[in-house]
Order: sequence, then structure tokens, then C-alpha cells
Amino acid sequence: MNSLYVVAFFCGTLVFYLPAFAQKGSGLQNFINAENLRKAKRYDAALKEYSSALKAEPEVADYWYGMAECWWEMKNPDKALETLAEATKVKKDFAKGYEFAGKILETTKQFDKAADQYAFAFEHYKDANKRIEMVLKSAVLYNQVRQHDKTLALLAKAKELQPDHHDLNYLEAKTLNHQKEYQKTIEVLTAFLPKIASLPSKDIARFYYELGFAYYQLQDYPKANEAFKHADFGSFKPRVYKFSAEYFLKMADAYYKVYDFQKASEFLEQSLKIQPNYKEAISLQKEINQFDPQLMKKIRTMIDSINKEKDTDKKSRMHCELCRYQFQIKEYSAAASSAEECLRINQKNIPIIVYKSIALYKSGNLATAIYEMDKVSKVPTLPPETKAMMFFALGLMHRDNRENDSESLKSAINYFRRLNGTPFAEAARYELDLLRKGDESSEIETDIE
Repeated sequence: MNSLYVVAFFCGTLVFYLPAFAQKGSGLQNFINAENLRKAKRYDAALKEYSSALKAEPEVADYWYGMAECWWEMKNPDKALETLAEATKVKKDFAKGYEFAGKILETTKQFDKAADQYAFAFEHYKDANKRIEMVLKSAVLYNQVRQHDKTLALLAKAKELQPDHHDLNYLEAKTLNHQKEYQKTIEVLTAFLPKIASLPSKDIARFYYELGFAYYQLQDYPKANEAFKHADFGSFKPRVYKFSAEYFLKMADAYYKVYDFQKASEFLEQSLKIQPNYKEAISLQKEINQFDPQLMKKIRTMIDSINKEKDTDKKSRMHCELCRYQFQIKEYSAAASSAEECLRINQKNIPIIVYKSIALYKSGNLATAIYEMDKVSKVPTLPPETKAMMFFALGLMHRDNRENDSESLKSAINYFRRLNGTPFAEAARYELDLLRKGDESSEIETDIE
């Protein structure tokens, strides 16, 4: 008698713990068959068994979930999502159904909808760790589609569960920076950082990076520099470098070498804001701003001498020097003409060809400028840095050439991407990033080969 009671109790318990089957588990066997067939990759047969199970018990969410898994494995995300919608319709708190829908939508790059599904999963999961996992997935995707308000609202709920969770606090700071709420970022991190002060530096670098970024945007450079010192580790090292005085000096030097003095001056100004007594930046700034008040007089005197000179070769050599002077005072059309005269006696005078090409570029004659620079860049004996300078200049010229937008864009990208390992690499990445932002529909690579 006692043994019969135990068997009856065991069977009753087993039925209780099976999925929520209403009609005494009338679809259970079909469901088990379907699961086995799905695992054996016999998908059509599995779908028939799922359908039979659901015909018997349409209110069982796990049956719908199994069918959705089958559709997903058959590479039919639309049908999988339709099926999961039925699962969450019959069981409103079906957390794993929302999570699976989020996974499918994320895989198919429907990031806003995926984030919504993960957020629903967060609301319905009971396990605290699982709930935090859903919040983190959702928050990252909301940020990706710039729905930062949703991110912050979700993080606030999650922090009620685990207020000192590292990832939650990090994402809150990062999101506030996305929203340009820099003072709030500082407040959040100032309160949180003491709680993780004992962690290794590499583990807290990301928090200090966001703190440094907030101070930097508020132009509090001393505090930004101090925060960035604690973020200068691992993957954050190159990111921190882009907020340094050294980075902006390197950028300025690249543009200076292709005679874009305005852009060079802008980068130098930022370099000196970050580090006011930076000797190298001050020196380059002086070099850019230096002006010989006697230069106009020299030019007039030289023009008079050229006009009086009878010897053709000597006249051409005098034009070489005149070209340099005219270039210095930004008389680019005149400099290009003088360069042409200079090259009559020495067509391989590389510095003058560069002057001519840049002068043509500055005066708007892009097609000829590109032709001249491309021709000289192919000289096999060029020093590597000189060749790199020419590639950078060609990238800028193609960037500005509007005669053939598509081909010019491709050429600009090609030249910029060839500058890895040269002093122009950072400036090339900067230009590639500008091109990407200017054409959001394109897939421009910002990495340099």
C-alpha cells in the first residue's frame, strides 16, 4: 500500500513540474517527438509534431517556444518571431520567450526591437543575475540606436536591485556622456569610484576614461589629464592618447607638412590648451606664424630681376626661388606659374613639383594638382616619409575633388588607408572618420592597412 502511494505521489509531482499543460498533457508526446526530431535536424517532421502538440494545447508557451527554435534553426527568423509572439501572448510573463526574440532581432540587426525584448525579459525573469544580464544587453543596444533615455530608465530600475554593480554604473556613466550630461557623469563616477578603489588599475580604467572624457568636454583639462592617467591601460591606451597634447601636435605636424596651415593651427591650439607649456607645440606654432615683413619687397625685386634677365636658364632658376616666396605669402596661382617656369630647366625638381601641385590644389585646379602629385609620388627613389606626405596630400585632394564623387571618394580612402606606420597615420584615420560621418550610408573602413 505504501509503495503504491509513493508511485502515485511521484507521478503527480512529475506532471506538476512539466510545462504548464492544461488538458492533462494531451500534446506532451507530440512535443517530445518534435524536440527529438528537431535535434536530429528533421525539421519538417518536427514542425508537424509541434503543430499537433499546439492543436491539442495551444495555451502551452513551451510548445510555441520549441517551434520557434525549429524555425530559427531552419534560418527563418520571421516565422520564429511570429511563433514567439504567440508564446508571449499565451503566457505574458514568458521571460525566456522575450529573451529568444531579443536574440533573433539582434542577430538580424533590428537593434531597437531587440532591446525592447530584452527589457521585457528583464521585467519577467525572477533570478536577479538573469535580470541584470537582460538589462546589460538591452542597454548596450539602446545606446547603439541612440535611445539613451530608455537606457537610463532601465539602468535606474536595475540599480535598485544591485546599486553597486560595476557594469550598471559604467553603462550609466557612458550613457550620460553620450547625452552630453558631463556634469552628471562626474557626479556618478565621483560617488562610485571610491567603492572600487582596491581593484587593479586595468579593471577600473574604463571608469576613469569616462570621467576623463567628461572633464575634457567641459574643458577642465587638468582634471581630464589626471583621470586619463588612471585610464591609460589596455584597450583604452590608444583612446586616451587621442586626448593628449602629443596627439594634437602630431596631427598639426601632418597638416603642416602638406601646407594646410589653418588646420595645423587648429590642432596646435588644442594641444596648447591641454598642455600650455608644450615646447614642441609652441615651436611649431611660431614656425607657422612667422612672417618676413621684407618678403613683399623681395618678391618685387625678384620679379624686376627676372623681367630684365636675358639668359633663359638663369631666368628659370630665379623662378624657383620666386615660387617659394610666393607660396609663403599664399599667392598660390602666381606660385604655380613660377613653378612651371622653374621646371623648364629641371623637370625632376621634386620640391618644386610639390609646391606646384599644392599651389594648384589651393587655387582650385584639382585635376592638374592630382596629376602632378601622382606623377611625382611614383618616383622610386623617394624617401618613405616624403612618399607618405604625397599620399596624404593626394588623399586630401581626392577628398575635395567633386568632379566624380564616387571615384574620388574611393581614391581618397585608398590613399588614406596606405599610411599605416607613417607620421601621417593618425591624420589619415581622422580624415577617414570624417568621410564616414559625412556619408552614413557608406561602409568606409576607418582602419588603416
